[in-house]
Amino acid sequence: VPAAQNLGLGITPWSPLASGLLTGKHKREKLSEGRLKTMKDAPNPVFHKVSDRNFQIAEAVVEIAGQMGRSPAEVAINWVTRRPGVTSTIIGARTAEQLESNLSALEFDLPAEALDRLEEVSRLPKPTPYLFFDEVLRKAGCGERPVAAEPPWFR
Repeated sequence: VPAAQNLGLGITPWSPLASGLLTGKHKREKLSEGRLKTMKDAPNPVFHKVSDRNFQIAEAVVEIAGQMGRSPAEVAINWVTRRPGVTSTIIGARTAEQLESNLSALEFDLPAEALDRLEEVSRLPKPTPYLFFDEVLRKAGCGERPVAAEPPWFR
């Protein structure tokens, strides 16, 4: 995010509801039907969203939504779209009702206390782009070719 901001680039988050995790419908003990349950065991690490940390974030979103009289999806999308550097987001509404709810997320402001809570619970211990060097993603981008620290054409 700081690099994008420094370079004047916009950020377009994908899956602001974390495959449904931030809608409040999934519980630690049992995942509801949907994208999260379908993709949780996919080989691509981008879909590995079932974790204690992510459930803590989801629980904070649900709590704030209840305090505000909004749906968890509205709170999550509002939060994501108001983050520094975010210029748009890619939503995955399946129904007209979900689309309307997603769009209504832009009609209110989260209070400072809610923003602080969401920032606190979601902060990564050490941000890293290295997820993209995972074997599955590397093969998707590079095929079977090894990724060298210094490209051969650079020598």
